[in-house]
Amino acid sequence: MKHIDLPPFPLPRSLPALSAALVALDVALVPATLADVPLLASLYAASRMSALLAAPWTVEQKRAFLDEQF
Repeated sequence: MKHIDLPPFPLPRSLPALSAALVALDVALVPATLADVPLLASLYAASRMSALLAAPWTVEQKRAFLDEQF
């Protein structure tokens, strides 16, 4: 099997219909940067926390799990 090097994140995809709708609303999307990672990680953790409430893990274990999943 041949090894293929992939970029660290998926390449952006063109979404013409969404782009046209956003332009019509005068909305612009900007790419995420490394500075956005803490906020994005917090949003991800918040979205998963309810699923982890029943897990018999410490807060530290839950945080480590969420960080790894993110």
